[in-house]
Amino acid sequence: MSDDKFKTAISRIGAREDWRQAFIRQLVKYEETISSTGVDVREEITGPLVDALYDDNHIVRKTLSSGVVFEFLYRSKIARDFVMSVPENPDHVWEPQTSRILVNLAKSANQVVIGGAYFGDHAILIAREISATGGVVHAFEPNNEQRDMLASNARLNGLSNIISRPEGLWHNSNSNLKLSGYDSFATAESVDEGTDTFKTVTISDYLKSIQVDRLDLIVLDIEGAELSALQ
Repeated sequence: MSDDKFKTAISRIGAREDWRQAFIRQLVKYEETISSTGVDVREEITGPLVDALYDDNHIVRKTLSSGVVFEFLYRSKIARDFVMSVPENPDHVWEPQTSRILVNLAKSANQVVIGGAYFGDHAILIAREISATGGVVHAFEPNNEQRDMLASNARLNGLSNIISRPEGLWHNSNSNLKLSGYDSFATAESVDEGTDTFKTVTISDYLKSIQVDRLDLIVLDIEGAELSALQ
């Protein structure tokens, strides 16, 4: 098959949601039924086929077994593995053990800070857990598009206890950072003020600004800047 025919075929499948989902289900079944030696089937075969069904601006919707709904941009391995999850409606988006531990820890939390909230894969689950007791999630995400997805996911799930913030958590306030790299792989680097930069804030300064004197849970996934945030 020529490259053009392959691209046309994939494009036709990707243009219809029912065809796309049926195709993905068959690829997942394929993974379950073959044995491979020295080949990462997901990374080298099935994953790239699923990647070809989406572009970077494609918004995917998926529902967890709990009924929580997520919309997300297809831009990362997180998105791909969530799309190809087994079971089709899992109880988590990414990192199952981490997700379950965080939800369990949140049961006794009231004020939660999340650095690197992304599209809300953990923030939504935590906010849902603590909403009935008046708990609040302070979700920091400097990536504008992902922060917009976080806000959208909060609305989709009827959650009003997530405060989304554009700053980057850091060891001082009012520095300028810029994301270097793409989407979930981006790391923060210190730069002069300019386009595509964002301000920093310390956890302490932020809590003082909103008059919160007790913090119950800190969740950080900020690509190597965790120590700076804790300092």
